[in-house]
Amino acid sequence: MEGMDIHGKMIFATEVRVLNVSVGGISLKADKRLNIGSEYSLKLLDGEKTVALRGTVVWSALSGHREGPHGDVVPFYTAGLKFVNLVSDKAAEFVAFIGEHLASEEQRVGGLRVTITSPEKAILNYPSDYLVKNLSLTGMLIEGTQEIRVGLRLPMEMSLPDDMPIRFMGRITACRHMHEKGSDHFDIGIAFMTMEEKDTERLKDFVSLLRRMDDIS
Repeated sequence: MEGMDIHGKMIFATEVRVLNVSVGGISLKADKRLNIGSEYSLKLLDGEKTVALRGTVVWSALSGHREGPHGDVVPFYTAGLKFVNLVSDKAAEFVAFIGEHLASEEQRVGGLRVTITSPEKAILNYPSDYLVKNLSLTGMLIEGTQEIRVGLRLPMEMSLPDDMPIRFMGRITACRHMHEKGSDHFDIGIAFMTMEEKDTERLKDFVSLLRRMDDIS
């Protein structure tokens, strides 16, 4: 795949702590830096209730650190997100959710930013880019910037030259730390687990094209 410049995204999920919230946005604490201007999806979970939201990061800052399990220093960050596409039914559902988690007796939430008691879980989904190095019908080798646990399954997508992404569930089969030309990255093996039929056909056509190009060269 050298020179083909095929890229894709993996979607990771991490638990975050909600600090305060309004119908316009939310501030939270996370163990990952959130990029200003990037859009993330967020799920607030409390028992059987789930509220799914999307927001764009308007500010992000390193706010402290803690000691990791091996004595290492683990930074944490705070960030503010402005909600996007919060339609009327979703807004009403969200206001009701806030009302159930107010940390004080304040009952007005419209236009106000209030502190809430943390729901059972708040899950932030964030994308990570990768470069495709080798590709077959059953999997691929990619280059990424972070270590990933072998066996983990992640929703992923890959953009082919026709600019239409192929979406699939990928399983991590290998992850090897590499140091090349003064920089560090990880070579990561991915097995394709589930893929829609139309995307499978597009992948077959693209791999066939690569094989024909290789035969010619």
